[in-house]
Amino acid sequence: MTEPQTPPAKPASPSSYPAYDPAADDKLLYTIATAVVAVPAVALGFLVLTAKGPKAPFRFKAKALEGADFEDFLDKGSFRVTAKVKFKHPVEKVWSAFTGERAFSWIPGVKGIHYVGEQGAGATRYMKTLPLAVGEKVVQFDQGKLFGYTGVGASLPVLKQLASQYTFEPTKRGGTQLTWRLAATPKFIGFLPLRLAAPFVKPLLKFGAKRANGVIFPADKK
Repeated sequence: MTEPQTPPAKPASPSSYPAYDPAADDKLLYTIATAVVAVPAVALGFLVLTAKGPKAPFRFKAKALEGADFEDFLDKGSFRVTAKVKFKHPVEKVWSAFTGERAFSWIPGVKGIHYVGEQGAGATRYMKTLPLAVGEKVVQFDQGKLFGYTGVGASLPVLKQLASQYTFEPTKRGGTQLTWRLAATPKFIGFLPLRLAAPFVKPLLKFGAKRANGVIFPADKK
């Protein structure tokens, strides 16, 4: 003898569903919008705080490069790029701009360079940008001709090795040609073929250097 089957439940009539509340949708959208704005703001605030103080650029150590290792890394770093920029001003003025404490202060978010003690070969210095502070050591110093520095630390654990070199050459018309070689290996992703990004980074380096024309060298604007 079969048991009596329970008839399926009838779907609720439309009138029994909760009434649509536009205010609830507005609250959800407001919550999402607030999160979208707040999360990046908090992250940026964290980066700014970690970059503060004279010890911040040396908080996480990077491997310093000197001598033959420095030159070799410029040729073999996982990321490497060379950019050349010409200036109308003489070598001594361009040298002062790119090796002194105003270096790259013409770029928004960069606060320039601070030397810890005297300038010259072996000097320790650091650069502070909006999200990151980097500690550096001068390893090449030939007044008016050659300047090179290596990364020795950073405010965040992102830098494994860094080498940067400026070569200054006088032009026939009394100006200067700056050759900037930059090589770096970041932590965690240094195994990637980052050199493939060089064609995209090179224009940014040239643009950053050329901005000195309007800030450090206003005479070049004419």
